[in-house]
Amino acid sequence: MAAVTATASAVVAAPASVRAAANHTAPAEGRTVLYGAPAPWVKPAEAPPAPTATPGAAYVYQLIDQQVRISADGDETYTDVVFKILTEEGLAAGSLKLDWDPASEIITVHRLVILRDGEAIDVLKSDKFEILRRETNLESAMLDGRLTAALQVKGLRVGDSLAFTISRRYRDPVPGARSEWRSSVDHAGVAPRVRIRALWTKDRPMRWLKGSDLPAPVVSETEAGGELLLDLKDIKAPQAPTGAPMRYAYIDQLSLSGFETWGQVSSLMAPYYARAATLEAGSPLKAEADKIKAASTDPAVRAALALKLVQSQVRYVFVGLDGGGRKPSAADETWRHRFGDCKGKTALLLALLSQLDIPAEAALVNSSGQGDGLDQRLPGQDMFDHVLVRATVNGQTYWLDGTRSGDENIANLDVPPFRWALPLRANGADLEKMEPRPLLRPYSETVMRVDASAGADVAAEVTIQAIQRGDQAIETNRQISSQPRDEVVRASLRSWSEQISWVDFTDIDWTYDANAALFVANLRGKGKIHWWPVAGGLRQWDLDGAALTYTSFQRDSAMDTKAPYGVAYPSFGRWVTAVILPDGGEGYQTNGRSLNEVVGGAKVLRAYDQSHGRVTVIRSLRTVASEISAEDAKVSTQRAREGVGVVAIRAIDKDSKEAPKVAPQPVDRGPLSAGYDAWANDRQDLASRLFQKARDAQPTEDAAWSALVNLAVSRKDYAGALKLCDQAARKSASPQQVWQANRAGVLIAADRAEEAVAELEKALSAKPDDKNLLLILARAHGHLKKMDLARKDLDRGLAAAPTDTELQRARGWAALEAKDYDDAVARFEALVAAEPDNIYRLMNLSHAYQMAKRPEAALREADEALRIDPFDTDALTWRAELLQRQKRFDLALADAETIVTLRPDIASSWNSRCWARAVAGVELDKALADCNASLKLRPRSASILDSRALTQLRRGELKAALADYDAALAVEPKQAASLYGRGLVKQKLGDRTGGQADLQAAVALEPEVAERFESYGLKAG
Repeated sequence: MAAVTATASAVVAAPASVRAAANHTAPAEGRTVLYGAPAPWVKPAEAPPAPTATPGAAYVYQLIDQQVRISADGDETYTDVVFKILTEEGLAAGSLKLDWDPASEIITVHRLVILRDGEAIDVLKSDKFEILRRETNLESAMLDGRLTAALQVKGLRVGDSLAFTISRRYRDPVPGARSEWRSSVDHAGVAPRVRIRALWTKDRPMRWLKGSDLPAPVVSETEAGGELLLDLKDIKAPQAPTGAPMRYAYIDQLSLSGFETWGQVSSLMAPYYARAATLEAGSPLKAEADKIKAASTDPAVRAALALKLVQSQVRYVFVGLDGGGRKPSAADETWRHRFGDCKGKTALLLALLSQLDIPAEAALVNSSGQGDGLDQRLPGQDMFDHVLVRATVNGQTYWLDGTRSGDENIANLDVPPFRWALPLRANGADLEKMEPRPLLRPYSETVMRVDASAGADVAAEVTIQAIQRGDQAIETNRQISSQPRDEVVRASLRSWSEQISWVDFTDIDWTYDANAALFVANLRGKGKIHWWPVAGGLRQWDLDGAALTYTSFQRDSAMDTKAPYGVAYPSFGRWVTAVILPDGGEGYQTNGRSLNEVVGGAKVLRAYDQSHGRVTVIRSLRTVASEISAEDAKVSTQRAREGVGVVAIRAIDKDSKEAPKVAPQPVDRGPLSAGYDAWANDRQDLASRLFQKARDAQPTEDAAWSALVNLAVSRKDYAGALKLCDQAARKSASPQQVWQANRAGVLIAADRAEEAVAELEKALSAKPDDKNLLLILARAHGHLKKMDLARKDLDRGLAAAPTDTELQRARGWAALEAKDYDDAVARFEALVAAEPDNIYRLMNLSHAYQMAKRPEAALREADEALRIDPFDTDALTWRAELLQRQKRFDLALADAETIVTLRPDIASSWNSRCWARAVAGVELDKALADCNASLKLRPRSASILDSRALTQLRRGELKAALADYDAALAVEPKQAASLYGRGLVKQKLGDRTGGQADLQAAVALEPEVAERFESYGLKAG
């Protein structure tokens, strides 16, 4: 009889009728259940006969009558319900409970009768409600003073009807509060009669609002004031559409409120929090605030320490005594008792923040999910069940919740999913929308590495890194910290082995970074890959983590089929599987459907790459909206039915009679990709031939033409590059502005930036907002050190195309060049938030953090990039550079070793390890061997010559170092590191004048170069 219990509870619990004068002391009549006739204003309704019941129903309603009278003397509700018991399960309706606050409410029972065969059996003649003493409810962390009364109806039988009628008088403990009342038509089955009647006096005018699925009530003026009547016959309660946003739960509700604006609610409650947050003269909290001040001058750190103090030093207990359901306890009182509810903790936190000069205010919210649509409802206090602190720290709004735990850094706080907040201000405030911030990183991600290089049928080495962030990390750490470590280890290994059954996990460790709210678990194990036979004599391995299931949205056709669906937002999860194949990848082919789309309110990404004997698969799901249309839901449901298959690796099944003679091979990526590989190996002639082949195959496409131009520029064949641009312009299907821009780019590379500007400005006169022209014009102005003009060029482009990512990225780099680091970081963070699975955007953000002198943040983004692709040598090289600058040379060298292992075929790999050893000043003979191996592949590389020069400098071979620096600068005269290194060498050789000239020239090119060399332990004399 759960539904009946819920209905009865709605009747007998504190109604949402608030608001008259305070009454802090419970009257004697409030501490007992009264019995008597209804008040004269009540108009009783007759109960119709019981209707035909829905098969399987435990009961059926005959009458639901709800009435309310609102006046200056207080509010009184009257409820009369009659329902018929149909099954043994329905007999549970005979267990009745009343719940009330004796300080503000008086309960009167009018009747409780059993209706049987035309006879009314008065239950109250022999039985009365028994009061259960529960003024304190500490087992539920409550101190509320509420009373409960219970009665078991004796002799109730199947087939009986039970009629129960009560009234409740209420006076709000908050002086000046206005009345509110809400009633819902939410019964089960069909009710013969449901009536809602409301009266109000002229001095208590009320506004009303009905749910969308209810008919309009009849509203009339009376001699005393006003009356509203909704009388429904044979009514089936409206059903909120399955899966719809929470605002659709109000379709069956009728609301009344004496508040005209949200500002009235705000100004009513604000003084209570202002008083509660005012500290006593000798308050010990002032000393606590002084400790926080001494710990840091950063407002963000101070706010976090204050929040931590409230969360960790004051336990949660709901305080509802003496009007405490609305009003907060004083901050000093909460601190003395070391317990408090959301109101008391909020007042305490406000007091601390005031001492710390951090602007803050209380803000009411609805934490039960009913905040959605709050802006469309009548104003009132009853709309809220929780209160937060709205703090402004360093110009940004943070929502601080003293009832949470484990928050160490406010930068990690998400915007709570409450949709709307009402700041409490003396002059009143309107609702404020709580907009979740886009996620830069997943809440949870898994990186699985499989080293199968020993053979397809040999146990592979498997490592897994499982990462959790934010609340998930805090909760996981809390649970693990409360259990014995050996039990956690056993349970974790068993859980992962069940999830990935072919791996025997044998070891796990974990770390928790409270400041970052980051939990990282690392697992290790071994296992024979699970191959299974497929057609054609092949066998297949379905890669773990690559499977993908779309959400299926279902709704009864009787409901509003056009209503939107709610989606959990924000949410973000990612899985990456990285495999080292046997035999360098020969004979193995990766297959699967790639995905990059928004379906069902989620950005779905699945991509894979097989190259250089390795496979990387990423599967990412990230919600991008809090709700979707019914049409979008249909698309997702259809995708769920169709399925998208797996990503799998295939190879010859040697045990099959159908085994083919030729093994599957990686998908041929074409001459363009092969050309870039050849170029990376310094095989420029081969690269040129491959690019030409790609161009001849698709002469109207730009990619191969661009590759040929870039190759010519790298050779300093600027005349040839310009000729190629002119040829491409005649052949390309792209607008002419594309190749006008590319031509200007060649002029810039040739140090003819003024010519480039002239050509671009002429081209822009014909098409003033062309993106390609403006991008290159900004580059030209940047080359000429005219950074203000460069930024104006890009702003001009963004004015015409504000969402263009190329322009946004270039604008970020322009901000970096202008040393406007905050602006640059904000722009790159926005780009990552829009596409957080893009490794190149993460790398850009990492560079921005590094230039903004935020090295830990730079390293964090580099780490994240390598979680997306553990085999990306560019990301490994950059992370090694960051580690070197932080003097973490052992870790930098480990990354360099990985690079050589991954790509021993290219010069840059050997150069990375040479450089790592040289910077650390270790294994210098090995460093020299690495540089020589690299130069063998690329003999005239300025960067490799620079690395060998530094190695020789470290070894004390100054003349050899000078020769290498000279050679590097002959190739790249403006390579700042080589100029600076040569300056150091010249100084050591006694040429102080020449050395100083080189040092000054280097700093002019790159102002940070001296600081970088000093981080390597190399300082000018």
